[in-house]
Amino acid sequence: GSFPVYTEMGRDLKAGHAPFTSQYLFGGGYNYLRDLGAVQWHPFILIPALLADTTARFWIVDISALLFLILTTVGFTVLAYSLREELSLKIPDAYLVFYTVSFVFSSYILTVGPSWLNFLGNQSSLPWLALGILDRKVMRGTILVLLFTVHELLVAYAPLTVSGGLCLTLFAVGVAMWRRSGQPLFCWCAGNLLALLILSPLLLSIMDGFAHSVRILGLPISQLSINSVPAGTFFFSFFMGNWSEPIAIWHGDKSLDTLTFPYVSSILACAAAWCLIPALFVPAPWRSLEKVCLLLAGGLVVLI
Repeated sequence: GSFPVYTEMGRDLKAGHAPFTSQYLFGGGYNYLRDLGAVQWHPFILIPALLADTTARFWIVDISALLFLILTTVGFTVLAYSLREELSLKIPDAYLVFYTVSFVFSSYILTVGPSWLNFLGNQSSLPWLALGILDRKVMRGTILVLLFTVHELLVAYAPLTVSGGLCLTLFAVGVAMWRRSGQPLFCWCAGNLLALLILSPLLLSIMDGFAHSVRILGLPISQLSINSVPAGTFFFSFFMGNWSEPIAIWHGDKSLDTLTFPYVSSILACAAAWCLIPALFVPAPWRSLEKVCLLLAGGLVVLI
């Protein structure tokens, strides 16, 4: 992915130079912030980048990925345990471990497929943002949303940050209706607003770069629909995660040259499907929160 960028950034930091200007890209003097966002300031990138010019320089991306995966594992475990306690769910520890491994494996394989570290920024923030919305204490919930919105804005893939934010907004509205309290929506909105205010000096240059890019013109639906996923492939990915080689061979590509499908499970990790199974087969009546989650999942299936 961005290994050359992180290596140059680490060398600049060690030499006491500004880490966000490249002396090599596009003839030199190129400002990373216009394209890459503020990723240089995230500690998971900043600290491993200091390994540049050492024998461990080729570990920079691996160490960063490992830190994101640990954050994802801890977040999903805490979220699953909290939901089990609050909703009095009769789910054994072994199931929680399976769901966690499933979610983290899906994140891992998604990164290995397109070799894009930014995806882990999105996946590692999702369980923590959900925890912030679900937290019963206003201060703690707002702080969780603030921290992981900053985390996502700094290092995650921007389109998934936007789409994930829209889904989580609907989730916050659903939780607020379920609890008959405006606190979940307040925590979500307040945390996001504070994060945007804190990062506004860095985001201005990013927005300026976006305003001068071809992306601001958008894409017609006809072009977007070309990338829709066949039903069979989606079903496989929904339960088994993003297995690049089996899906490629299924499509008749034995050379693995056309890897156009690593994005299949970028939003709906395979853990979501396995979590649905006990909900569908347990005779207990569904809570409003569970109905909201099912509607969101259904909407994402249609979009994908």
